[in-house]
Amino acid sequence: MTERPSNQQATKPRKNRKADDTPKPCPECGCPDVCLDSSSIAEATWIDCSNCDFHYQQKCCEESMLTRWNKLDRSAMPAFGEAE
Repeated sequence: MTERPSNQQATKPRKNRKADDTPKPCPECGCPDVCLDSSSIAEATWIDCSNCDFHYQQKCCEESMLTRWNKLDRSAMPAFGEAE
């Protein structure tokens, strides 16, 4: 077994994301502040809204989750900060 030189990275660097690869606002409250996270142990990826605690989780990679999140129906989404 050969050792990897210490100056070599263990993983490949992430490719730059395209502009359309950014998460759209929360479909429940319209808040643009959402967080994408994943766990290899849980074998799941999720997106949480920091405003209304909306949680969307699926068993897929982050790229697939982002695509699925951005395809969610937002037709009834309120404008963020709008009083109800």
